Amino acid sequence: MNTYGISTLIKPVLTLVLLLLLPMEEVRAADPAQESQALEQLRQRFAGDVMFRAELSHHFTDAFTEEVTDTYGTIWFGRDRYRIETPDQIIVVNGTVSRVLNIRQNRLIISNYDAAEDEFAPSRFFTPGEVSYQSEDFTAPDGTHRIEITSDDPFELFQQVTIRLSREGNPVQIDAVDQMDNRIRTMFRFGRFLDLDLQQFALDPPEGAEIIDLRE
Repeated sequence: MNTYGISTLIKPVLTLVLLLLLPMEEVRAADPAQESQALEQLRQRFAGDVMFRAELSHHFTDAFTEEVTDTYGTIWFGRDRYRIETPDQIIVVNGTVSRVLNIRQNRLIISNYDAAEDEFAPSRFFTPGEVSYQSEDFTAPDGTHRIEITSDDPFELFQQVTIRLSREGNPVQIDAVDQMDNRIRTMFRFGRFLDLDLQQFALDPPEGAEIIDLRE
């Protein structure tokens, strides 16, 4: 994916969203027998004609300064597409095309999307063909679930990821620690699965918008 025009703060959000959507054949567990069944079930749920909608809050804590940067918006995502709306940007990936609308500049950037070329895609965390991570499930007394994913490879983007699920199996929070020990927390409020609506993943340029098409 050409990430030109996408806010640096949004990129970790995209990575974590794609983590849920990445097909299992793209992932290699250290021990397949210990693979998280909750994560597999979640991916299977996204494999259908559904989309997940939630109010998004994203918090990035710098390991060196302890400064916290917050981003808020709305997210929709399905099997091979997602949409994120923030006060500054609207980002839509639909199959093989990425569209990023920078609202203040009224500029729409269109580019080809290829997960294999996306430096922020989960392939940076789950290195195909390599023993790169371990995952484990935990169930709380109230029926909620926690998936712990860890990697001991210093070159992976994330060293630790925790996915929290509601009793119904909906994602409610993702915590991650990256290779620089920065802490990332993404929370999904009022999340629910809906029937897939393809119109939700269309993005027409607003009136007078500058359009930059980077597709070859």
